Amino acid sequence: MNKNQALSILKKYAPIPDDDDLTEEMIDEYASAIEYFEEHPHVSCIEPIMMTFSIDNCYGIYDHAVDVLRNLTNDQVIPHLVEAIQSKHEGKRYWGTEIAQFFPDERLLDPLSIMY
Repeated sequence: MNKNQALSILKKYAPIPDDDDLTEEMIDEYASAIEYFEEHPHVSCIEPIMMTFSIDNCYGIYDHAVDVLRNLTNDQVIPHLVEAIQSKHEGKRYWGTEIAQFFPDERLLDPLSIMY
């Protein structure tokens, strides 16, 4: 797999279906893209990863997606977190809020304060 293939898979699952609607094939395909970016972190994966989040946890694969994001810098991730936190999509808001704990930054204060 290369970066373009991994990005294509992430874009295919934006957002990923709820856990009850996932097939083993879908889970494996999504996991393979996340694994690629675990091994080859790149800024181009931030937005596609953020777009995949649903309210569920994708059978634990989202934890790996969060690890991918944690390997990137605040300046790379924060703008996407702000967007996710302010999203109308519940899953993106939830995961954006969860991920924010790993990126302490004043730019997140206002969006997070609106959440509560």
